[in-house]
Amino acid sequence: MKHFQAIPHVMLFLLALGSAGFLTASASPGADLHFSTQELKPMPSAVSNAAVLAFKGRILVIGGNDTKGATNLFRAFNPLTGEWSGLPPMPAARYAHMAGIYRGKVYVFGGMAEKNGSPLYVKAVESYDFGRKKWDNEGIIPEGMARSALVAYRGKFYLMGGENDERKALATVYAYDPLGRRWERKRDLPYGVNRHCALTDGQELIIAGGMDEKGTTLSRVISYVAEDDRWKDEPPLINARKNFAAFTLGRAFMVAGGWDEKEGRRTFLDSVEKRETGRTVMNWENAGKLIGGRDGLRAATLRGRAYFLGGFDGTELAARVEEGSWHTRVSHWNINRDLKFHLASYRDSDTLLESRNSRAAKPLAFNPPFMPDITNINLKSIRALGFPLTPRPDPAKFYLKFYEYPMPLDHSLSVRKIAAPLGIFSMARGGDLQHFITEKKHVVVKKGFIAPPSRKFSPRDPYPPLRYAVNPLKAGGKTIEPQDYFDSAIPFSSLYVTPGEGEKAPAGRNEAAKWSAGGVLAFHGEIIALLEQTFTAAAGPEPSKFHYFIDAEEGTASIDTPRTVTVIRVPREPMVFSNWKTLPMPQDPEHVFLSGLLLVFIDRYTVKELESAMGKDSLMHIIKSGKKIYSHVFEVGSVVITKKD
Repeated sequence: MKHFQAIPHVMLFLLALGSAGFLTASASPGADLHFSTQELKPMPSAVSNAAVLAFKGRILVIGGNDTKGATNLFRAFNPLTGEWSGLPPMPAARYAHMAGIYRGKVYVFGGMAEKNGSPLYVKAVESYDFGRKKWDNEGIIPEGMARSALVAYRGKFYLMGGENDERKALATVYAYDPLGRRWERKRDLPYGVNRHCALTDGQELIIAGGMDEKGTTLSRVISYVAEDDRWKDEPPLINARKNFAAFTLGRAFMVAGGWDEKEGRRTFLDSVEKRETGRTVMNWENAGKLIGGRDGLRAATLRGRAYFLGGFDGTELAARVEEGSWHTRVSHWNINRDLKFHLASYRDSDTLLESRNSRAAKPLAFNPPFMPDITNINLKSIRALGFPLTPRPDPAKFYLKFYEYPMPLDHSLSVRKIAAPLGIFSMARGGDLQHFITEKKHVVVKKGFIAPPSRKFSPRDPYPPLRYAVNPLKAGGKTIEPQDYFDSAIPFSSLYVTPGEGEKAPAGRNEAAKWSAGGVLAFHGEIIALLEQTFTAAAGPEPSKFHYFIDAEEGTASIDTPRTVTVIRVPREPMVFSNWKTLPMPQDPEHVFLSGLLLVFIDRYTVKELESAMGKDSLMHIIKSGKKIYSHVFEVGSVVITKKD
């Protein structure tokens, strides 16, 4: 068995810090982007005119109308696993209603039901408490209404326009304070409208499309000027539409689907339009298309993606679920399939796993089972770079040992939880990566362990094994599934890339090393382009060194609730190593060397009162007032291979 002295995996770059060992390099230019969708696992049953929200990593679908009429069903969809689960149904069935989230509770307003075969316009407001798993009555709306628009704006729910029991298009605007259960009448809209949508980025508030008092389908867009308490006209939509989906994705307001009627003929739209957010006047642009045209669909955004659910295509109700995101058209990098996808596993201590409820993973054959594979990482240095590891008195080392991914667990799910929120699967090579990680042999685990440099490993005092749960665990009165427990202890991961196809390495070793880092540079340019379009850019503490992006996962229908916010930090310039000869890799330390590196930092916080802080200067507010609940470093590395003698 061959023993390595070396410095494996991408943390070899630690040796270069503080020296002239690496060069910064400008990234490739921004990528060409387009918006497209893919079909996911459908809903258990078809529905239209439901309320759809994003909450704690799930898409919630509430009520709507099915083939029998109004329904009270309440369901949750997990986009990462593709699984649907049922929740306690609403006390009363309704459709064409409105919903939002306040302090972790779902609030449902108005809508329509049926009574003796006739439509009934609902006044009731109901809330669902996830902790108690119970629905509560929260009073009534000032007037029964349906087909209204709701947003969370300046700490309150705003219900704007809609339709009453006289089938009249309303211009009324109500603000609801859920804490005091108080309603307040606000400035009316300039015209009555229903089947429209409202959007906000926390500062700008717009109303788009819908149907007016005369039954005309609208392309009209208006915005609210809070300083003057007035509404003003904005550039219209490209297509007039009603009963459509609307959402905010990154720096853009977007609308999709809906229908129009001209000369008695209905047209079900599949078009997606976008308009950049901000107070400057901007026109709407075509962004892409849905898989099929339909009205009554609804949308919610989660981790940089839009999810479209249900609707009616003119013939039948749809159970369709589409996932939409921005995609790059071309990737100038490829996956280095020889080096696999690495998941680092580390826990400071583990009191839950015991021999009776866990198994040990199989180590890879780099070194004897009792020995670590990586022995020269300084703990203080790696923590200084932002890796989320436990501090220990200096001197201390961070050891690593490679293992096969545990057989009973889902390796691809572990990777998807990391890669999907970054938008990596939306890159032109994203499909290749998804296919690559479906094979377990392409994913390996490296277990971390902190100990003094003097620590000696032996058969009697071996390296701690990588253990994984085989049954659900109990902690703090909660049940934790083995997959979730394993995935909660992955502080960093590694993907290796090469330059794009058709590019040939130069002959000289130094030139070849610099050329090989081109894959990292291309990846950097592509991910920056995606993040700029998908998330909100923010001002961070080191603007000359990093790009900062924010994603508020619960969207704009949530107020004053501990909201989950993801903060992504990307260096402005990746590293290209001039001292690559000193950075050998464990696969073949005599011929394979690290040549380039990009570190992407992902932190997740829970934050209260986020709505007013989602502008450019919001990051400091999040860091100061939020509670960090997750940290991860995603490494993208490249290697140069020298010829064997």
